[in-house]
Amino acid sequence: AIKIVYLETLHKLNEKHLIKWELAKTPAEYYYEIKNKNIKTDFLQMTSIFLSVRYGNKEADKDMFLQVTGQRDRILKINSQLTIRH
Repeated sequence: AIKIVYLETLHKLNEKHLIKWELAKTPAEYYYEIKNKNIKTDFLQMTSIFLSVRYGNKEADKDMFLQVTGQRDRILKINSQLTIRH
């Protein structure tokens, strides 16, 4: 579930032209593409959880899922506020 939320977030960031999604890119490359400091902070925390579950053999739990979905929601909210201002 964490992987799906993470990929969904990448998809939304790509749709809003905040990143350019490419299959071979690393999470770090996406992080450096993001210009908004608040989005960057949440994305970094989300990425850390994603990587620990995906590659670090850490078992995901409900708290991790809630944290990742909260970060996704904040990222999307910040992004929508940026869109409204333009």
